[in-house]
Amino acid sequence: MLYGSGLRLAECMNLRVHCFNFDEAILTIHHGKGKKDRTVPLPRSLMPALKEQMETVERLYEQDLAGGYDGVFMPGALTRKWRTASKEYIWQWFFPAKSLTFIPETCERRRYHLHETHVQRAMRGAVRGAKIPKRVTAHTFRHPAGQRFCGSD
Repeated sequence: MLYGSGLRLAECMNLRVHCFNFDEAILTIHHGKGKKDRTVPLPRSLMPALKEQMETVERLYEQDLAGGYDGVFMPGALTRKWRTASKEYIWQWFFPAKSLTFIPETCERRRYHLHETHVQRAMRGAVRGAKIPKRVTAHTFRHPAGQRFCGSD
């Protein structure tokens, strides 16, 4: 996803179910850098893995609903505007955290997205395993060697 669609790590972690349009093979990034929205292509080669992840998200969502959870964390004032939106499937994180977060002030159990450090650790392990003698981060995939993305930053 980072390489194929040119996503920043934070953009990737903040993806929700409604961001994906598999029919048109596009992905909408909401509130990216500069708080702007943009659309990017979804590589066809990733479609099977992305659809499998979507099924995983749906199974977790069904389990959460059955367990009586209070929904996902919502951006801005949407929790007040649309009280039930946090429990709607389209608002679920595409890369959900492994466990629910308990909020003591409200006694709610909500789900957050996967933390960026999980991806960063996996990348460090892969770079070490591949014995790449260079510093590689998630942002490296936005600027592959020999390729220039005019105006992407």
